[in-house]
Amino acid sequence: MEAFFVARAEGEKPVRGLETLLEQVGALSRLSPALEERFLAETLRGALDPSPGGDAVSALLDAWERGDEPALAGLVFGPLASDPTLAEFFEAMYFRRNEIMARRLGDHLRDGRTRFCVVGVSHLVGERSVVALLRGWGFSVERIAPPAEAPSNGPAAPMPPPTQWVARPRRPPLGRRRRGSQHVARGRRDRGRVGRPSDRG
Repeated sequence: MEAFFVARAEGEKPVRGLETLLEQVGALSRLSPALEERFLAETLRGALDPSPGGDAVSALLDAWERGDEPALAGLVFGPLASDPTLAEFFEAMYFRRNEIMARRLGDHLRDGRTRFCVVGVSHLVGERSVVALLRGWGFSVERIAPPAEAPSNGPAAPMPPPTQWVARPRRPPLGRRRRGSQHVARGRRDRGRVGRPSDRG
């Protein structure tokens, strides 16, 4: 999905990452040896017999297409609820990374320009998601759905799928708003005072 939008923007719009490759690798490197060994073993088992994971992937895609946030949160974070020993993994791979991405996205919003941001669905759901963090720092975040049906004068315009969200720092003209499966983040008038977490060491 990310590659699709990067290719669309190539040569026309600047593209910036919310995190670097080194930061992603660094998140993995901070896991304990015991947890690294556990996930390596599970990865190898999955490579030898990938069929058990197919149902989980199908369920995730189905919830994603429906924009069903509770179902997505349950699928992504269900393992953590049933196995507290995974807390270290979720802290490193989701929650800390969410803070980094939300902080940088919030910084981008302060210049008053519109941004289109592509974020994996697992970072958009839950109490410590990018969306929840932006809301906690004073941003207004709304979900936007594609039109329910095509307009009378032609086909409906395509809209970004549920794993992306369009970020705007200012409130658009008043009008009817649909609920759906993307998010729009806009800075409030006092967005210059929006709080943000301290940088990690």
